[in-house]
Amino acid sequence: MKPSREPVASIDVGPDDAGQRLDRVITRTWKLPSSLIHKALRRGWITVDGAKAEANRRLDAGARIVLHDGAGISVDDAEIPPDVAPMTAIPSEGLDARLVFRDGDVAVFDKPGGVPTHGGTGHSRSFQDAARASLRVADGEAATEGSEAGSFIHRLDRDASGLLIYGRSALALRRLSEALREDEIDREYLCLVKGPLKQDKGVIDAPLRKGTGPRARELMVVGKGEGSQPAVTRFRVEKRFGARATLVAVKLETGRKHQIRAHFAHRKHPLLGDPKYGDIRANKEAARVWGLERLFLHAREIRFRHPRTDARFSFQSKLPPELQAVIDRAGGGSKKRRRG
Repeated sequence: MKPSREPVASIDVGPDDAGQRLDRVITRTWKLPSSLIHKALRRGWITVDGAKAEANRRLDAGARIVLHDGAGISVDDAEIPPDVAPMTAIPSEGLDARLVFRDGDVAVFDKPGGVPTHGGTGHSRSFQDAARASLRVADGEAATEGSEAGSFIHRLDRDASGLLIYGRSALALRRLSEALREDEIDREYLCLVKGPLKQDKGVIDAPLRKGTGPRARELMVVGKGEGSQPAVTRFRVEKRFGARATLVAVKLETGRKHQIRAHFAHRKHPLLGDPKYGDIRANKEAARVWGLERLFLHAREIRFRHPRTDARFSFQSKLPPELQAVIDRAGGGSKKRRRG
């Protein structure tokens, strides 16, 4: 029996998985048994960029792994939760993919909150698919056709918003991924945290690792030990809103999963609107008083060198209207330093 070629789920390979073996990425993401992975690869039920691939293939950033519907393999095998829709072929309809800049190597997009950067198991749509469709249209092609197959070189949390760099060429993907690993790409975020920070500026230098247990394994926690990685966050206060909240500008020296959210939660100042690391009571109060209905985390500035010309690029993004409205309702705040 031949596969129907309908996509059941897909993985967009990001910088973190670049250079990894295909079978290991599949095992980690879809939890498929090794025997089934090798069978599916031999028969073409799992493809990379539309073609059959060997299990030991080393993956490039931007590659797309697709699990096709067919004999001997199913969504259930991939352990996709029953209440989560699998990926569809073009899940970008209705998404706002704001294109800030594009040339033949690089594009910059402004992601809205509430949508994952990359596609994968459990996501019914991704911003990367919307970005690809937007680039095809900008290049004069149909949104569902064409050869656009680049990738974002980094990611934002699903509920965060702001600027993302997209590599369009192999050269851009390689050099920008290297720049990211070498901390040569400057990223600044704006977040609203619970309560008054004691310092006007500071550094959070605390290693992060995955949590343990069924409820905590998707969270990052501060601590040393197996799997921990160095994580450094620099911050400065922009505005204070009395005892309720502080608006903070943040720069990352490292780019760990949920780094900003985990670090400020560790300091007892979780981000407001954060459903995973936040304070339930503070979130409800922010929603009631200021109308905050989402995570207050926005990537507002990004600076990097063009991978081909070495020219310096800098892009800024204003707070989206729903977050700016929160600041306006909070009364503008104060830049006055804390005493004591």
